[in-house]
Amino acid sequence: MTMRFGVFIPQGWRTDMVGIDPAQHWSTMSTLAKRADSGPWESIWVYDHFHTTTRVVGADGDERELAGYGNLPGVGTPEQIIEKLSALKAAGMSYAVTYFPVAADDTSGIELFEKQVIPALQ
Repeated sequence: MTMRFGVFIPQGWRTDMVGIDPAQHWSTMSTLAKRADSGPWESIWVYDHFHTTTRVVGADGDERELAGYGNLPGVGTPEQIIEKLSALKAAGMSYAVTYFPVAADDTSGIELFEKQVIPALQ
C-alpha cells in the first residue's frame, strides 16, 4: 500500500508568519503552495475552522496548555518519523496531512520530509 501526503500551508493563524511582513504573506503562501503542487504532495490544505491553539479544556474543566507535540507521528528525526508512520501504515493508515510550523521562513523540514520520509513510505 502506498502512503499519500497532504501539507498545510502557513497562513498566520498559528503564528507561523511572525517576522514576515504582512505585505509578503500572500506571496509566501503562494510560493509554498506552488512548491507543494510541483512536488510529491497530493493535496494542499489551508485552515478554515480547525483548532489553532495548544490550549485544551480537561475533563475537570481546567484549561491548560498541551504538554508538547513530541509523541505525534510527524515529530522527530526522519528515521523516527518513518518508524512511527510505518506502524500507522501497517495498521491501515494510507493518508497523512502534515504541517511544518516554520515553513514560511525555513523549508528545510519540508525538503527533508520530501527526500527521506515520503520515498520510504511509498
